[in-house]
Amino acid sequence: MKILQITDTHLFASGDDEDDEPMLFGFNTFESLKHVIELVKKQENAYDLVVLTGDLSEDETAASYRRLAELLGTLNKPIYYLFGNHDNPYLAREVFGEYPLFKHETEIILENWLVVLLNSKIEGRQEGNISQEELDRLKSLLGTHAEKHALVCMHHNPVNMDPDRFDKYILQNPKEFFAVIDAHTNVRGVLWGHVHQQSYSQRRDVTLMSTPSTCAQFTPNETGIKLDYKPPGYRSLKLHKNGYIETEVKRLVFMPFEPSRS
Repeated sequence: MKILQITDTHLFASGDDEDDEPMLFGFNTFESLKHVIELVKKQENAYDLVVLTGDLSEDETAASYRRLAELLGTLNKPIYYLFGNHDNPYLAREVFGEYPLFKHETEIILENWLVVLLNSKIEGRQEGNISQEELDRLKSLLGTHAEKHALVCMHHNPVNMDPDRFDKYILQNPKEFFAVIDAHTNVRGVLWGHVHQQSYSQRRDVTLMSTPSTCAQFTPNETGIKLDYKPPGYRSLKLHKNGYIETEVKRLVFMPFEPSRS
């Protein structure tokens, strides 16, 4: 089975005209996402579904979610989603309910794989947390489907992207999250967005992955974050029957906009 991860689109409602389109760090996020979608259409011949891992909107408007739904609808694939700190879940669900390709389920069975979408959003806050209810749901799903390989998706990063930097917007309860992961030997991967950067590492037998945004990229350092002058992209994941995750980040070969240096 093959899935695509698209993350941190940060769309706005459109401006009054083309020259008035809102920008994020110098990026027209809608046009940048259009370029990424065109890349998907050129690169991907066969895949099963798309997972959106949060920060879908930047201004939390119905129009931004509708623009996203209409653009991603051109892929003609099932689209599963979760929310980030910039999203309005209630408004997004209402809009996405108008689009049959957008699926509201938070767990997906793909042959001998289980994909779990976890909510790490705290209402009104930038940092993340997985509630006890969500941890219990994860524990139950991993136990019920112990014979299946599992991929866990969320928005916030459960590990620090730079050990020398204090990240106040990280997942706030990683110990509780990894306690559930460590107790279930069927977990093969953890996937997130939020950090606007590519990473790939191993924790015990679990693959940890973050993915570039479809707009501006960040790089962490000891004083905070700064813009990273790399093109937008997405991640593809092939979920093999033996539990192996074959994954690749694919980026545009050009910068669609000049990132702001401010």
